[in-house]
Amino acid sequence: MADIQGLLDTFFMTRENPVLTGLLSKEEQEKLKTQQMIGTGIGLATGVASNWNKGPLSTVLGGFTGASAGRQAPIDTTLKNYMTTNELAKMMQDLKLGQYNLKEKERFEAGLADAIKTSPELANAYFVDPKGTLERIQKSDPRFRPYGEIKSDEAAFYGALGINPANATEKDKQDFLKFSMAVPDKDAFAKQVERADFLAKNKGIANLPPVVSQSDVMAQIIKERSGVQPTSTGFAKETQPKGQPTGQPSTQPTGQPSGKPVPLIDDPNQISDVRIDLKKSKAGDTNLAVKSIQDLNRQEKLINDILNSKGFNQAFGFGGVTSSAISGSDAAYTKRLLDQLKAKSFVGSIMEMKGDQGSTGFGQLAVSEGAQITSAQSAVDQSLDPDAARVELTRYLKKVQDAKNNLTQDYSTKYGDLPSERVKEKTSFSTDKGVITDAVTGAGLPTKILQEYGSQIDPNAYYKVVKGVPYLIRKK
Repeated sequence: MADIQGLLDTFFMTRENPVLTGLLSKEEQEKLKTQQMIGTGIGLATGVASNWNKGPLSTVLGGFTGASAGRQAPIDTTLKNYMTTNELAKMMQDLKLGQYNLKEKERFEAGLADAIKTSPELANAYFVDPKGTLERIQKSDPRFRPYGEIKSDEAAFYGALGINPANATEKDKQDFLKFSMAVPDKDAFAKQVERADFLAKNKGIANLPPVVSQSDVMAQIIKERSGVQPTSTGFAKETQPKGQPTGQPSTQPTGQPSGKPVPLIDDPNQISDVRIDLKKSKAGDTNLAVKSIQDLNRQEKLINDILNSKGFNQAFGFGGVTSSAISGSDAAYTKRLLDQLKAKSFVGSIMEMKGDQGSTGFGQLAVSEGAQITSAQSAVDQSLDPDAARVELTRYLKKVQDAKNNLTQDYSTKYGDLPSERVKEKTSFSTDKGVITDAVTGAGLPTKILQEYGSQIDPNAYYKVVKGVPYLIRKK
């Protein structure tokens, strides 16, 4: 249909308008083409009928002229309607703008009149430079000074205390300063682990200050404001009622430390408990990082296998589906690799690497990284021509490699080098007379796999087992 429309446009010398094409939606363009076809037919019939008795040449010319005019008319009419609509819209905007400017001037005049009543001594200055005078007053009069910017953590602090930030006193600001200098809650545990580890290695040190988190400071401030006084150790104690003795007075001079240091950790087992938590945390992070990198390694290997396969050009683009359907062909081998790359197991592993509900734990992909890998995986399709498919696969490979490097770097920054023997996953298997064995250790696989897939195994091929299913990788 599009070819017929183009032929008619050329024959009847239709003047297309590129601006109109950009304004119309796809449905509106289809309607316009239909109107052009109708206009062409009506114009042709009208031109022929009008010149029927004037001879063959006049009849042909009349039909051509009528068809040309009838085909051009819908374009001109539509463009004129758009121009009229836009002109009306612009007139309405100009009208609203004029009303807004009028209201702005009215507000200014009302404000100027009020300012003259308030400060009659400035009446002459108002008349000479009304706007400049008002601006100078706003900058000098405290009533017009705006409040400073309130940051999110400051707003949260004052909100927890039920204080309007605009009415914060000097004491409130000092409390917020103490709060902001404390360790953020998200970093407190790591700091406690570092402190406990340091104390465990340096047995003679007992006066290392404790880790004070923002939650600790907030709790202390709330207790202070509710009539509870803080102690010198950073914890609060109840205020002593008036009239009651407070015990023996201290003989130590004011401001001087006592001769015997007070241990900051009462329970000697607390250090070992924290060290155990550190080991648990490291083990969990290591497991996550190893699993994520193993999944990324499998994807990286598959992408490289596809890019280097002999049947790559035959498996993609026009005729790719047909070529890959021929059993035993190079294109079929490439198609099997592509199916493995887009299998549900890999899609699931990407979702696991992204964390739960958009959260990101240590050893997991950032949310943006997971989205980029998923998008790159979806972009690889057999319908792409070979060059385009190679570009998409290369982009996919780059995303996978970047994510793997980021995971490795994060782990190295926190714990050191990632255990290479754990990252090297043994998932490639070969066959020996129908028995799938580990390509590295030679150990046999579970009997369940052999019983279920043994009849389909080629002893002269390499396989990869993914979630209990052997996939053909390549011929020996």
